[in-house]
Amino acid sequence: MSTIRLQGEKRCYYEFDNEKNILGEGGMGVVYLGKRVAPNGTETKVAIKELKIKETEIIERARREASIQLNNDNLVRMFGMIEVEQKDALRTIDYYVISEYLEGVMLDDVIEGKLENKDGVVYPYIKQFYEEYTNDRNRTATNVVKSILSGVMALHDAGFIHRDIDPTNIMVTSDGKIKLIDFGIAKKLLKMQEQKSELTTPGQFIGKAEYAAPELILGDTRHQNFYTDVYSVGVLYYQLVTGHVPFEGSKYDVIECQLHKKLPLGEITSWQIRDIIQKATEKKQGMRYASSALFRAAIDNIIYPEPRRYNFKKIGAIAAAVLLVICLLTIPGGKDQPEEEQAVAVDTVKMQYDLYFSELTSVIPDSIKKGFEGMLTLAEAGYPDAIKEVAMTYGPILKGEEVLLGARKKALGLKEDDSSKSQNETAIKWLTKAVEVSDSANYDALYHLSYYYVDKDNKKVKRMWQKVVEEAEKAGDKEMKTTVESLMKDL
Repeated sequence: MSTIRLQGEKRCYYEFDNEKNILGEGGMGVVYLGKRVAPNGTETKVAIKELKIKETEIIERARREASIQLNNDNLVRMFGMIEVEQKDALRTIDYYVISEYLEGVMLDDVIEGKLENKDGVVYPYIKQFYEEYTNDRNRTATNVVKSILSGVMALHDAGFIHRDIDPTNIMVTSDGKIKLIDFGIAKKLLKMQEQKSELTTPGQFIGKAEYAAPELILGDTRHQNFYTDVYSVGVLYYQLVTGHVPFEGSKYDVIECQLHKKLPLGEITSWQIRDIIQKATEKKQGMRYASSALFRAAIDNIIYPEPRRYNFKKIGAIAAAVLLVICLLTIPGGKDQPEEEQAVAVDTVKMQYDLYFSELTSVIPDSIKKGFEGMLTLAEAGYPDAIKEVAMTYGPILKGEEVLLGARKKALGLKEDDSSKSQNETAIKWLTKAVEVSDSANYDALYHLSYYYVDKDNKKVKRMWQKVVEEAEKAGDKEMKTTVESLMKDL
C-alpha cells in the first residue's frame, strides 16, 4: 500500500492510495479515489487526478479547470490544483487536480438504457430517472435542461463559458442530482474577448461537432461567449426529447449542417419545446437567448398540459368570431340563447384567452406582442380576465412582479415605473374598467389602481385597501391580505 498525502488549502490535506484506489485512467493522467481531511478531522471523498503528460498547454488547462471553484448543485465542485516538487536532480513537479467525488452514471449512458456504474451497480434513483424518461420524455428532458442551465448560469455569472456541453459531460448522480462536469476547455470570457479574432480552418475546433455552435466550429474565439453555451444546451435539449442528435453522419457532414442548416424540428411533438429549441440554436448569435437565465425563464414558462396552438395568420377571423360571441352574450336577448349554446360560446372565449395568455407570459418578444394584441381585442370586447391583463401590462411593476411583467414590458416598449404620463392614463383607464366589471372583486387590479392615488388622496387609498383586504380574505389570499394590512398601518 502506497499512501500519498497532499497538503491543501486552509490546513486541509488530501490522501489517496496510488496502487489500489484507481477510478480511471486515460491519456492525460490517472484518477484516484481519495479523501479530503478538514482541520476538525472531517473526511470527504474526493477525486484526485494526477497529470501524466506535463506539457505546458496541458498544465495550464488543468490549472484553469481547477480554478473554477463554484459551489452549485448542478456543477462538479473543484477544490484546486496541488503542485508537488520532487527532491530529485531534475526537480520535477507532479500536478494533482482535486475535485468532488461523484457516484452515478453519465447521462449519455442513461438515455441509452445503460444504468450500471463501472462496478455493475444500479442505483435506485437512476433506475427511477430512466423510467420517468422513457414514460414522459418531454417533461424529463425539460427538467434535466433546467438543472443544466442552473449550473451554466452559475458558470456564466462567474465569467466562464463551458464550451463542451454534451451528455458525456453530464452525470446523473446516485443522490438525485444532475451535474455538469469537465471544465477542461472552459474559458474566462474577458480573456477571450481581449484576443484578436483568429479563425482556424473550418473543422478544426475544440468540443464536439454534434453540439458545437457555428462560432465554436469556426474557431472564432473572439465571438465565443454565453451564446455559445446556449446553443449547445439547445442541441442537448433536442437530443433528450427526440433520442438522437439533430445532425448525424461524418464529421464533415455534421460541421456543414451546424454552419448552414437549421435543426430539423418536425419530430418534436411539443410546440413550446420546439419554439425554445429553435431560438436557442439559431445560427446568428443575436437571435438566440441573450443569456442562460432567459433560456431558463422560457422553460419555466412551459404550460402543462400543453395548450392548443393556433395559426396567428387567422387571428383576425378568430378575434372577430370571439367579438361576436361576446356581443351575443351581452346584448338584450342574448341571454335567451339555449344554455348549451351559451356554454360553447363561453368556452370559445376562454380558449382564446388561454392562448393569448400563454403567448403574453412567454419571454419571446414576438410571442408577447401577438399575445398582447389578442388580449387587447378581448379586453375591448369586455372580457374581464383580459381587461385585468391589459391593465396590469400598462401599470407599474410592483414588488414581486418583476419576473411576471418585466419581459412583457420590455417587449412592448413600456416603462417599468410610473414615469410616463400617457402610460399612466392608459393604466388608470384599464384598471378602473377591471375593477368596475368585477364589482371590486378583482382586488389585484384595485391594488394596482390604488398606487396612482397615494399621496394625492390617501382617504381614497385607504378605502381601496380596505376593499382589497376584504376581497383577498374571501379569495383566501393570505399573502395579499397581510401585505395590504401592513401598508395600511404606515398610511
